Amino acid sequence: MTTNKQTVTKYMEGFRKGNHAQILSCLTDDVVWEMPGAFHLVGKEAFDGEAALARRWRVKLNLK
Repeated sequence: MTTNKQTVTKYMEGFRKGNHAQILSCLTDDVVWEMPGAFHLVGKEAFDGEAALARRWRVKLNLK
C-alpha cells in the first residue's frame, strides 16, 4: 500500500472510530478544508476548531 493510501486509511479509521487525535495526525499544518459556498478553512488549528464544533452538535442532536 502506498504512503498516501496508508494516510487515507488511517484518516478514515479515525473518522469511523471518532478518534479526533488520529484524524489530526494525518493532516499537515497547512491543510485546507473547503466547502464551496459554505466555508474555506486553512490550517490544522482551524480544522480542529470546526471539527470540534461539529462533534458538539452531533452530541447535542444525539446523532452518534
